[in-house]
Amino acid sequence: MAKKSKSNKNKTIIINEASFPTGYKGRYVNEEKLPAQDTSFVFSFRFLKEKPKKFTYTKQGRKYFIALIERLKELSENITFENLHSVKDSTRRFHSINWSSPKVSENTFGLEPEYDDEAFQFSTSTTNGWRIHGFILNKVFYIVWLDSNHKLYPR
Repeated sequence: MAKKSKSNKNKTIIINEASFPTGYKGRYVNEEKLPAQDTSFVFSFRFLKEKPKKFTYTKQGRKYFIALIERLKELSENITFENLHSVKDSTRRFHSINWSSPKVSENTFGLEPEYDDEAFQFSTSTTNGWRIHGFILNKVFYIVWLDSNHKLYPR
């Protein structure tokens, strides 16, 4: 059931009470404090998988996951979709995945075909060779594989 909330300084906010968890008190957000057009990287683990086995991440150690989180945070803070390709950064190694290339060890994510069309990879650091593979839809990078041993593009 929707009801009219308290009037915010700038705008009246309509809240659909059914969309909140039971017991949620609700806080009012001053919309003027939100970024006008936030085009930062947003990451999702919705499609994360460990198949094929070469993309297993559960046996990785603490250092791996710390580096991963730090890299995702850095990208979220400093890179936008608009400057993704224009900024020259050898540490990022951001590029599309060419599934038909003989250098690529897989030919699909094994998800919906349209996801393969938007497939990209990037590096987690300059020294370890780790890669993150996924696809971009609606300005969200969906992570599919964590490639700690550079197995999609074997050296």
